[in-house]
Formats: sequence, structure tokens, C-alpha cells
Amino acid sequence: MSHGLVRRDVMANSTEYTENQYIEKSGREDQVFIPVLGVMVINREDLLVDMLRSIDVTVENLVIFHNADSDELINKKMRRTIEDIQIKRVDLGHSNIKSITSLYRLNNLGFSAGVNRIVSSAPTARFWLIVSNDVAFHPGILHEVAQTMAANDDDICLWGLVGDPSSPYASFVLTPRAVQTIGLFDENFWPAYAEDCDYTARLVRGDCPIRFEPNSDRIASHITSASWKTTSSTSNLASLVRQTGRGHNNFDYLIEKWGVNVCELRTSTPPYMDSAKGFAKPFDDSRAELSSWSVNMDRRRSRTGPQDCVVCNSSHENHE
Repeated sequence: MSHGLVRRDVMANSTEYTENQYIEKSGREDQVFIPVLGVMVINREDLLVDMLRSIDVTVENLVIFHNADSDELINKKMRRTIEDIQIKRVDLGHSNIKSITSLYRLNNLGFSAGVNRIVSSAPTARFWLIVSNDVAFHPGILHEVAQTMAANDDDICLWGLVGDPSSPYASFVLTPRAVQTIGLFDENFWPAYAEDCDYTARLVRGDCPIRFEPNSDRIASHITSASWKTTSSTSNLASLVRQTGRGHNNFDYLIEKWGVNVCELRTSTPPYMDSAKGFAKPFDDSRAELSSWSVNMDRRRSRTGPQDCVVCNSSHENHE
């Protein structure tokens, strides 16, 4: 076993701390395993532990992406818990996790950046299971996910597991086919909300196969928006997410990109969105790819957001 904190300057205005811990060889001979389980956390270290305890199948690499809160006391508690998990000071009740990579950002880069960073941390994975820390899987579900993906990983772009029936992005499977077809998540959606609508719009327009679980209660227990609710009195993040006006829930950018609020076009049955309304291509540009976007730093600045990102311009593919 080895572990150590590595400071890595990745951008001029941002520092990322990375810690890798290789726990043990899996000795796995079958294909029923999760290659990468990526979890994004801000706070509620108790929920993170509960989620990890619900893992009942082999996970080759657990990637924890810690987006900073504006309350440093909360950040310290989360960092301490992640470290305790890595050195096995926290008893998870199993040994299913074979390696752990933790990524900590001094700025909160948002949900989209978290997904992108998890993907870029293991770019050759067969698929990535993305999970919010307020999700705890029911027994046997992760085995079902692993088994299904072993047989059908080329036939699925995104499999929504937990959340609203028309947008189950609290936990979802993302595949290389999706990334190759429509790209990564658009980081203009900061810090959160509407990035799921945008990604579904792109999947549908790109004829990339989607599967949404009709009953996420079968999959897991889920405490909706636990991060924002937890810090509403001590952090500025909740107010940023809930801000009103034209930028509410990032709808200003969403409408600019697609001509309509595509969140209002979602359905809980295939194809999961009415694509007859709105632009066929981003920003109504016939030359644009579905993967095309560039972070508008002026807009980000107006929302008091960080001036850095994981992928700032999808065309340049300048992810870390």
C-alpha cells in the first residue's frame, strides 16, 4: 500500500491536490466490476461514508472529486474524512474498493467540471459511474449495473440511475461512446443546474442511446440537494445556485444555446426530450458540433464564479 499527497499546479489561478492510494490487486477473473466510480462532494462527509458503505461489488478505482465550499471549516472536515477513508481509519465494512484517487480544488468548479475531471482522471475506462454523495445504493444494484455494462457497454451512451424520472443525473453511467459522440459536460453551467438538460439535449440530437430508470427508488436512497441544503446558512454556494432573475438555474445560457428552455421539454419516457423544438445545433450555428462550447468568463465573473475550469474550450480539448 502506498499513499501520499501530491501538490500539482494545473492552472495559473488554481491548485489541485491529488492523492493516489493503491490498496490491493483485485485478482479479478470475471468482468462484473465497476472500472471507475466517481463521487463529487462538497460537504456532508457522513453521506459520503454511507454511500461508500453501500458498495457491494468490486470497484477498480474510486475517484473522489472534492469541490471546495466557501466555509473552510466544512472543507477541513471533508478533507479529514477523505484521508481517514484512504488510510482505512473509517471502516466501510468491505474491501471492494481497490484504489482511491482524491482530487481537491481550492475553488468550487461546479458539477460539470467534476464530471469532466473524473473522466479525465481515467480516460481509458470502459465506463464511469458518477455518483453524488447523497446517494446510497440498495443491495445488489451495483452488481446489476456492472453485469449490464459488461454485456452492453457499446449500446449505451448514458444510463440515468437516480434522480427525477426525466433527468436522473444524481447517479448515472457515462460511456466513452457518449464522450466521443457529443463531448464532455458544458462548464458554463456553474455551479449547478441545467447541465443535465443540456447533456440530454445533445444526446437526443446526436442519436446517442439513453436509458433512464423509471423508478430510482429501486436503485438507491437519495437525499435531494443535500449539499445546498446543508450549507444554506454558512456558505454562499446555496445562494449562488438559488439566485433569481435571468441567470436563475443557468436558464439564461441554456436558452441562448438552444433557443428554448430544453428543461421544459424533458419526458420520463424515450426519447426523453422533444427535440423538434429549439435549435438543432448549439447557438443555431449549422457549423457547430454538439460537443462545441467555450466557457464565457465574463458571464462566470458576473456570477462570482472561479476564472478557471477543467475544460475551458471543448474545441481545444484542453482538459487536464
